Amino acid sequence: MCEISIRFFFTHRLFVCFLEYSQNKAILTLLLLNNTLFTLHSSKLFDILRKLSASEWKGLKKFTQIHYTENADQHRLFMHIYKYRNELDHKHLEAEYCWQKLFPKLKEKSFRNLLSRLQPVVEDYLVWEQIKKDKNQYRIQLFEAYDDRGIDKYADKIADDIRIDLSSSDHILDAHDLLILHRINHSQYYSDNPIKYKRGQEILTGAMESIHRVYEILRRLYETEMYSMSQIKNENWLSDWRKKLDSQDPCISTQIAQALYELKTEPSHAKYEYLRDKLYKHSLSKEMSQLVLAYLLHFLAVLNRKGELIQERLDLIVYGLEKNTLLDKGTINPMRYNAIIDIACHDGRIEWAKAFAYKWAEYLPEKERDDVLHLGQILILFAESKYDECLHYFMSHPIKAAKIDSVARRYYLQCIYELYDRSDPFLIEEVNKTAAHLRYNKDKLSRKHYSNMSDFLQAYRILLRGKTSELSEALDSGKVRFAKKWIEKKLEQIAPA
Repeated sequence: MCEISIRFFFTHRLFVCFLEYSQNKAILTLLLLNNTLFTLHSSKLFDILRKLSASEWKGLKKFTQIHYTENADQHRLFMHIYKYRNELDHKHLEAEYCWQKLFPKLKEKSFRNLLSRLQPVVEDYLVWEQIKKDKNQYRIQLFEAYDDRGIDKYADKIADDIRIDLSSSDHILDAHDLLILHRINHSQYYSDNPIKYKRGQEILTGAMESIHRVYEILRRLYETEMYSMSQIKNENWLSDWRKKLDSQDPCISTQIAQALYELKTEPSHAKYEYLRDKLYKHSLSKEMSQLVLAYLLHFLAVLNRKGELIQERLDLIVYGLEKNTLLDKGTINPMRYNAIIDIACHDGRIEWAKAFAYKWAEYLPEKERDDVLHLGQILILFAESKYDECLHYFMSHPIKAAKIDSVARRYYLQCIYELYDRSDPFLIEEVNKTAAHLRYNKDKLSRKHYSNMSDFLQAYRILLRGKTSELSEALDSGKVRFAKKWIEKKLEQIAPA
């Protein structure tokens, strides 16, 4: 075999050309290699590896064995590096050597990808080791993993354990401890965890107290450090910082937080429009977007009771869904789904409600999807005054979830009122059955929902008896929240001229 090698050297790149000839065939292999491929020793991966202790090398070896099979290319490359862990400048760790000796069949791009895939594994190991060093850091990560997935029972147990441990410990709480307390309180309050409805004041007060203490501690520490460094450098760092702070406008997030407070305490269209523009025009974090959207929708809900800005509320809801702000891990909250249909139907936007119901049905949680869709159909049929169809649909599509079923039964009672004479004994029989069913499922319902449903049934009974003055008093008291407009309309129909 005749072989000719020609090498060309340039300042920034190295071209290596090998021309190989044989009697049977001629093979031309052109390898275009960037200098960095031959300098593993100065790569980020090796910069990290040089800082590992002997125990960390052993831990990393076990970590890679969990991630890869023994024959995987990443594992083979790591074990080759591991062999020379005490002499990482060894010539056998040159990229060219590793490529030609360990992976000669790989193309250049594939070998580069192999090198790039090993570094994230090493970094994941470092993160894991860092978390394990701090018991509370590990527990806070596990707490948030549970909390994000709605595994509330175990999330709350971890949160309470952390609170107990930190409050009973002998050492004085430092900023790190207080940040952990703030983190669990903040997460519990701003997630869908129902604990905030039972212990909301305690949790929110804990969040405010801990973050206030963290601010006071760190501000004093940083000011002390600035004063100390100012003396060393003969510069007035602390004074300069205070002047800068005084001259700065509040950041956008601070302005938004202030506007949210003002929208709640002194609601105005100007504050609403300011926050709406910030939501539409700025890239806010998901948590901040959710808060802004929630307060905007609450502001509009108050106006909607007066018949104002209903379409804007619907548009804002759809915006939140399309931007994933109102979606939770890609799914829409079942009660929100039917609340949107209900809002549209009450405003006479039935075709809009049908289009919405169809488009967003696939985003409902699979476990509850059928029940939610059944209720949505009942809402639409009722809004179309198709009471016979609504009754038939209710009877032929039983709903399993207690809360959704109770809402459907409310519409059932409204339908039979529309179809029967209110003096018919059948109506009082059905309202009594519904009341018994409600009591049976009391433990499956929130206290608020149970109370609101009970108040509706009481108002319904008064309506059947034709006690107009008593019904007016119940409505004026504000106790009747479910189907209030429908009851008011029926009251007008039976009230003496």
